[in-house]
Amino acid sequence: MSEQDFTYSTLREHIVEHVFLGDLLRALWNRGDRDIEVLRPEVDARGYDVVLSSGGIERYLQLKTLSGKNRGFAIREAFAEKPNGCVVCISVKREDLRLGRL
Repeated sequence: MSEQDFTYSTLREHIVEHVFLGDLLRALWNRGDRDIEVLRPEVDARGYDVVLSSGGIERYLQLKTLSGKNRGFAIREAFAEKPNGCVVCISVKREDLRLGRL
């Protein structure tokens, strides 16, 4: 990770999250799904980043970014207590923050 990646890591994480959610919402829209909510916790007590709700089903997502040689990450134990929790690993190209395969 370069110094710039470290200095702007929060900004980088927010950009990746917005791009991921935008791509996901666009795919759902194109599929005809309109009953969807995106919720964000104000306090991160259980380790999830976003909640997606559709058709009466809620998914608690912990988003993890993988880029270059960065392949490891931790998952908070408290996250296991959330129903329908899942970890989403997002591959990101470091040079332009495009999502996809590394």
